[in-house]
Formats: sequence, C-alpha cells, structure tokens
Amino acid sequence: MEMIEKLINAIKTGESVNIEFKSCTNKISSSVYDTICSFSNRSGGLIILGVDDDMNLVGINRNQILDLKKNIINSLCNKELFLPTLRIEPEIVEFQEKFFLIIDVPISQYPVRFKNHYFDRNGD
Repeated sequence: MEMIEKLINAIKTGESVNIEFKSCTNKISSSVYDTICSFSNRSGGLIILGVDDDMNLVGINRNQILDLKKNIINSLCNKELFLPTLRIEPEIVEFQEKFFLIIDVPISQYPVRFKNHYFDRNGD
C-alpha cells in the first residue's frame, strides 16, 4: 500500500492502538519518540506528523520537512537515545497541497527503550 493510501485510511479510521497523529508543524516533540518506542514494543504502528488530534490536516512546514525527517532518522540511530537503534525512514507525503511525514514503525525483535525508559502501547 502506498503511503498516500495509508494516510487517507488512517484519517478515515482515526487514532487507535496502532495509529497516532501528531501536529508537529515545525519541530519534533519528544512524544513522537515515546510513541515510536511503544509501537515497536507492541504491534507496530503508523505515526502521521502534520495531523492534529482532531484529525485536522495541519501539514508540516515545507521549509522544515527535510530537516525534521533527518532529525528523526538521526535520533533513532543514536544509541544514547534508542537501544537498540531503530532503522526507520519516515516518508514525505504531499496531500491536499500540504506535507506530512509518515513513520511506519515495525515490531522490534528486542525490547526497545528510549532515554532508558521502556514504553508500551495500550490503547490510543
């Protein structure tokens, strides 16, 4: 399934055990990393940056999107933040003239911790 289809389906479905929206228009909040960790420790999931909790398509600042993507990748590969490190590459999607980052988080083989804390997903 292409990422644009995942975006549309997630918006139709809403937040759940494995779908999370984050507005993050100009910077990455630490709750994004908590959610990545919890998804990887449970059943995987989809995080969509540029959509708020009310499912409004706010988009990400187009001047920031490449830096935000790079920051996520660097953070996931940083052993001081994530153990084990995670190899996830967010996808940039343009939809309705707005930009979004979609992070498709797989299930980890090993328990993952972020900043020496384990997170687990239990409901939205």
